[in-house]
Amino acid sequence: MKKVIFLVAFSLILPCLPVSAVAATLAVTNTGAPQVYFYPSEFDRLTMDFTVARTDGTADTLRALTLANEGTARNIYEISKVVVWADAGPAGFQGMEVDEKLGEAIRTEIGEYWYLADLSKAVPASGLRLFVSIETASRSAITSQKTVHMKIPGLLDGGTIGQFDIGDTGLFLGSAMGPAETLINPNYQTILTSSTDVSAPKTLVLDPDDGATISTTTYKISGISRDQGGSTPASVKISIAPVGGADNWVDVTGIGANYSTWEYNWTAIANGSYVIKVYGTDWIGNTEAPGEGIRVTVDQTALISPSASLSTVEAAPTTLLADGMAKASVTVTVKNCAGNPLSGKTVSLTSSRTADKITAVKDTTGTDGIATFEISSSEAGSSVLTAVASNISLNQKPTINFSAASLAAGDLIR
Repeated sequence: MKKVIFLVAFSLILPCLPVSAVAATLAVTNTGAPQVYFYPSEFDRLTMDFTVARTDGTADTLRALTLANEGTARNIYEISKVVVWADAGPAGFQGMEVDEKLGEAIRTEIGEYWYLADLSKAVPASGLRLFVSIETASRSAITSQKTVHMKIPGLLDGGTIGQFDIGDTGLFLGSAMGPAETLINPNYQTILTSSTDVSAPKTLVLDPDDGATISTTTYKISGISRDQGGSTPASVKISIAPVGGADNWVDVTGIGANYSTWEYNWTAIANGSYVIKVYGTDWIGNTEAPGEGIRVTVDQTALISPSASLSTVEAAPTTLLADGMAKASVTVTVKNCAGNPLSGKTVSLTSSRTADKITAVKDTTGTDGIATFEISSSEAGSSVLTAVASNISLNQKPTINFSAASLAAGDLIR
């Protein structure tokens, strides 16, 4: 259930402020975090979900906010960290390495709350969706059945007017602050104890991105894994399958300790659309349920197409006589987007002057990607050369200068 709470701009609370401090009313849409159970040593456990926007359709900047727990869970004993996120990636809370981490809130016993200050996060005219998550303490510290009922306390601006100071509470933007009343999550969460780790790891693919297009025949997939529950990941598996095809699970290679970072070399890639899924298993045997995974498209057209920028066109010499006999050699090296030579490509060479004579020595590239030409001219002047490979005009356009032939005194004339 969503609840909308209007925040009062401080220009309305304090009408004596100068005109430059005037701001519009804000609205907060309280989407809410669900009522669920948490266990020891877990992270990315959602406790608040809300969106802040100005009602006048103007952008602003988030500067600070404060958070407090209305439930019975205690700082350090049950709650080890409070983390604030801005929505990023797919809509909704994902947390680790997906959403934008604004920071870990700092606990102050003045008022018994957490705060996150010195922010400069843009609040778009359409609104900024924020999440608050916690990390639970270790099982040795937790008393079971403690509850989390996170809130943003109502506005208290007792220090510098319009700015956050320790002891203040609420939500502080560049030109407004609030709420006038406490914004509290509509549900609470319960922290339970357990005699052992009962939570599976959380594993993510960091590269490639969801929706990426891959144009190579090999690709190094990389990701991270972190255990929920206090153990460590013992293995990570990956499946790369055509869309609609069956999963095919294989092991990845751990790079960081306990698969904190990992890699998988995807080889012999064929064109098509694929789903990449991963899951981790910890040393206790808790196994992560694979999600929907990410989708990538493999299109290797660029690998077989000449690259206009990476292909080269070189002439030597670049200065010669315009006697119809002196020749310059032109070497065209056709490469793809990866800088690799392309064979079997037909190349043509033209000059900016019609009087020049161009002869193809080899106009189809070999395994080295090279085609060669010769050029001569009986007309003095500068010629700009253009090479075209498989209908793609190459960027490099060398210039050859033809100088007029002349006779010096004593030359034999026949």
